[in-house]
Parts: sequence; structure tokens; C-alpha cells
Amino acid sequence: MSRYVKMGVSIPQELYVEIDKIMSRMGIRNRSRFIQMIIREHILSYYMTYERNLEVIGIIAVYYDHTKKDLDRLLIDVQHDFLDIIISLQHIHVTKRFCVEMISVRGSLSRVEELLKKIGELEITHLKYILFPVIDKT
Repeated sequence: MSRYVKMGVSIPQELYVEIDKIMSRMGIRNRSRFIQMIIREHILSYYMTYERNLEVIGIIAVYYDHTKKDLDRLLIDVQHDFLDIIISLQHIHVTKRFCVEMISVRGSLSRVEELLKKIGELEITHLKYILFPVIDKT
């Protein structure tokens, strides 16, 4: 179990009010947990910005029109170039025209960003991703 350290922080009243508003909207009642969540998000943002060799795990969602000429093949070709970081793939038929590929990845942040760049160069409709740092490697 983690040990907790108590600390005091002074913040402007407007910020305190804003925190309470957001907590209320999110249904969060424990201010300490909320502040911990914000700090974790900021730390994650730091690592994702400055630590290029950071190992990450996550999901890339690619929404595309499969009737566009050769797009299916091009997307598969890109994926074959990144077999070192792609750990699984789920293909979802949304309609007769549109599909979603959910690509699970694990590898260095810089390598995942290369994959995102290559996918982004294709004529896809939407590209979203969620990445987390791999913190505990045991």
C-alpha cells in the first residue's frame, strides 16, 4: 500500500471555486483524490511531451471509408511496417461503407508517433488515440 504524505498548498480562491465546480460536475467528492488525479495527468503530460524513449501502451482508433481505392491495403501495409509495436488489432464494420480499426500498441513513444504519422498520411476520416506510460515493468 502506498504511503501518503500530507502537504499544504495555497491557491487563489477563484481556482478553488473552479476545482469545486469541476468536482461537482464529475461527481467527485474527495478533493485529495481529485488533486492526485490532476497531478498524475500533469506528470503523464510531461512524460508524453519530453521523454521520447518512454515505453507506452495504448489504442489507436482509425475510422475510415473502406470504399476509397486501396485504402484498406495501404492501412494494412502501414501496420505491417510496425509489427514490432502492434500487439493486436480489431476490425469493426460500422456500416457498409465505414470501418474502424482498433490498433493496440506497446513500444517507445517515438515509435508509436511514427505509426500515428504514417496512418495520418492516409486518406482516413478520423484518427484518435489513447496512450499510457508503462510504469510498472515487473
